[in-house]
Amino acid sequence: MARPEPEDLNPYFVVIDAFSARAGNPNLMPQETHAFEIGYETRTHGATLAATAYARRSLNGMTDVSRYISPTVLLTTKENLGKATSGGVELSASGKIASAVSYNLSTNVFYNQIDAANLGFAAKRSAIGYTGKASLDYAATAKDFFQVSASYSGKRLTAQGRRLPSSSVNLGYRRKLTSDLSAVVTVSDLLNRQRDRTVIDTPTLSDQFERRQLGRTAFVSLSWKFGAGGKAKDPGFDYGAP
Repeated sequence: MARPEPEDLNPYFVVIDAFSARAGNPNLMPQETHAFEIGYETRTHGATLAATAYARRSLNGMTDVSRYISPTVLLTTKENLGKATSGGVELSASGKIASAVSYNLSTNVFYNQIDAANLGFAAKRSAIGYTGKASLDYAATAKDFFQVSASYSGKRLTAQGRRLPSSSVNLGYRRKLTSDLSAVVTVSDLLNRQRDRTVIDTPTLSDQFERRQLGRTAFVSLSWKFGAGGKAKDPGFDYGAP
């Protein structure tokens, strides 16, 4: 069960620009998902390999729907999709290349079918999709930690069309100043290629939107660990929304 976020229920308009606005939908229902999964994991030559096959069926999935509320203003809101089914395989691998260098790889290849007939759009549409993530970690010293990570997401179906592929590459560095205090530097979208592109293609509306951050973004921060106990889990890096 996945419930809507508070902003998805807020009916008040948020003006984005002169031609577009967003609003929530107070009538949204929770998404209900039934899933069957089977997995296998093994360790060999210092690497951990895992595979998971799954089948899922969702009711009342939440999706964006855009409609013109005037000749020039397009309103995007949330609606409940009739039903969606998907099935695929998730693969992952992790291990060490050297004593100070480790890696993590994962991919998801899946078949997805959605039914948006309840919203007045095409009844059943399907597509093959895939995503991938990779990271390389380097512990240069006991106090210095570097990471480079990359992610890719293929085409995804929406009720009115599709979201186009997107990718990003990020860098992170952490310097341990004391046992509890660390300095963190991150650079997101190093290659300046991250963007969110949506295509709407229906009998009454045809358009394409692109949203992207303004170039590469760097953050410098301090991280303080509270409390006592055993060895803390690696906090990772926060590169912002994908």
